[in-house]
Amino acid sequence: MKNLTRNALLWCGCGESPSDESPDSGLLAYGLKVSELLFISNTETWTTELWTMFGGYMLAQNELGYCPNISNTFCTFRDLLHFFEKSK
Repeated sequence: MKNLTRNALLWCGCGESPSDESPDSGLLAYGLKVSELLFISNTETWTTELWTMFGGYMLAQNELGYCPNISNTFCTFRDLLHFFEKSK
């Protein structure tokens, strides 16, 4: 969790995390980033964009070739889509 938290803080632009941080600080950092993303665009826009990205990815599969992680990609897409649908 320590490494995840540090990476979350760096991803959010919060700098290095202190050595005595709470386990929830990584979740807070991710939450702040999600809040920023939702401020940029509303949930309907994110849902539409996710469908566009995933649709384009699926159409490109013939050119990209075999992808052993396609089920993981779908599950990630599904989870993101559910998140934004619940955020409406």
